[in-house]
Amino acid sequence: FLRKNESASDDRMALWLHPTNAWIHSYMREAGINPMDQSTSTPSRGSILADDMGLGKTLTTLTYVLATRDLAVEHHWADWVNRSAATLVVCPLSTLSNWEHEISIHFKDQAISYCIFHGPDRKNLTRQDLQSSLVVLTTYEMIGE
Repeated sequence: FLRKNESASDDRMALWLHPTNAWIHSYMREAGINPMDQSTSTPSRGSILADDMGLGKTLTTLTYVLATRDLAVEHHWADWVNRSAATLVVCPLSTLSNWEHEISIHFKDQAISYCIFHGPDRKNLTRQDLQSSLVVLTTYEMIGE
């Protein structure tokens, strides 16, 4: 389901032509954006999964990361020298341990390699640590620095 519905699509108009998205057209036109303009290409480079607490966002995200790891390595925006399959997860400090816990109980044999970019230990991480991780966990505070 996720691969089919959340993958990049060559059909740039699919989002705008979907009947449930018609409401956004007036807002875009107010901003000077024509949603039907196909002259520019904007390939998919990420996503946001937002929902109420306790509905499985963490596990859903981790499962999708694992299912698409080979595609991530081949992503055409990455250059050959710095190529990485890492997914950056930015979360509140209060949920950082939850991400670790979900990885440890649901994914055996280090199927999802991860590192934590937070606190004083972040300075010990090497480029190789970050590039070899499938998930890099960090906090809003680290992004704000």
